[in-house]
Amino acid sequence: MRLATLSCLACSILAASLSAVFAEEDPVFSGPQVGEKLPSFKIRNVLAEPAEDVDLIKAADGKPVVIVFVHKRTRPAFGLTNALMNYAQTRKKAGLTSGVAFLTADATETGNWMKKIRNYFPKGATYGVSPDGLEGPGAYGLNRDVTLTILMGKDNKATANFALVQPGMEADGPKIAKALASLLGDKKPVDLVKFSRSRMSDKAKRKRPAANTRPGQQLPEAIVAKLRAVISKENSPEDVDKAAKALEEALAKDEKSARQIGVITNRIIDGGVLERYGTKKAREYLKKWAKEFAPKKKPESDKPADERKKPARGEKPAAEKAGSKKAE
Repeated sequence: MRLATLSCLACSILAASLSAVFAEEDPVFSGPQVGEKLPSFKIRNVLAEPAEDVDLIKAADGKPVVIVFVHKRTRPAFGLTNALMNYAQTRKKAGLTSGVAFLTADATETGNWMKKIRNYFPKGATYGVSPDGLEGPGAYGLNRDVTLTILMGKDNKATANFALVQPGMEADGPKIAKALASLLGDKKPVDLVKFSRSRMSDKAKRKRPAANTRPGQQLPEAIVAKLRAVISKENSPEDVDKAAKALEEALAKDEKSARQIGVITNRIIDGGVLERYGTKKAREYLKKWAKEFAPKKKPESDKPADERKKPARGEKPAAEKAGSKKAE
C-alpha cells in the first residue's frame, strides 16, 4: 500500500513537471496567423509634414507588405525594427509596402517623443502612432504582453507572423529575413545586420569609429552587432550565453577584432564603468574577454638594454652617462 502511494505521488510530481515544461514551450500568439485576413487599419504618421493618416493595407493593395507593431519601447526592439525598415526602403521598387505602428496609452506623448528622435528613424520609412491605444486595431487580436508583433502579407492575407517577447537581431533576424525572401520571391535571404544602423544614408556616421574604439580600431559592423547582443539589458542568462557563443565563434576567425575586443573590455574595466554594461552574466563574459583577448605586452628581454629601465626625472639616460664618462 505504501509503495503504491509513493508511486502515485512520483507520477503526480512527474506529470506536474512535464506540464510546466510544456507550458513554457507553448508558442506566443499575437495578431493574424498565416493564411488569415489582414484587415485595413489606420495609423497617424506624425513624422509627415503635415501629419497624416496612413492605411498600410490599403496602400499595399494586395502587394507584399510588412508591418511592425511596437508594444514596448526597448533598445533591442528599436534596433531590429530600424534594420527591418532600412531594408524595406531598398525594396520599394519591388512593390514592398512597410510601416511601423507604435501602440501606446498616450498618443500625444508618443508622437512628441517620435518627433524629438526623428533623425534616428530610417529616412522615408513610415512610422506612426496607433489611435487604438495599447490593444491596437481591434480586428487584429494583438497580444500586449509581447514587445514586437511583425506581420508580413500578400493579397491581404498573412504570410508570416512573429510575436517577439525578447526581440534580438541574432536570434530573430535570420528567421525574419527568410520569411522576407519568401514573400519577395528572393532566392537568398538578406543579412539584416547590414541594415542595423538607423541612419545609413549619413556617410559621416558610417565612418565614425564604433563605440569604445580608437581611430584605426573600428570593429566590423557584424562584430559590433554581436557585442551589442551580449550586453543587452533585456537578456536572460540563456540569451547572454547564446549571444556570447556567437561572438566567440566570430572572433575565433578574426584575430584583429579579438584584439580590439580585448582593448575595449580592458578599457571598460580600468575605467570603473563595467556596471553600466549589460546584465551580471554579460559582465562575466566581458571580464573573461578582457583577460583572454588582452593585448600582448612586449617581453622585457625583447627591449634594448637602455630602454628596460627608464631614468628617474632629471637623471640622464644610461647612454648619455657613458658618453659623459668617456669625455672625462
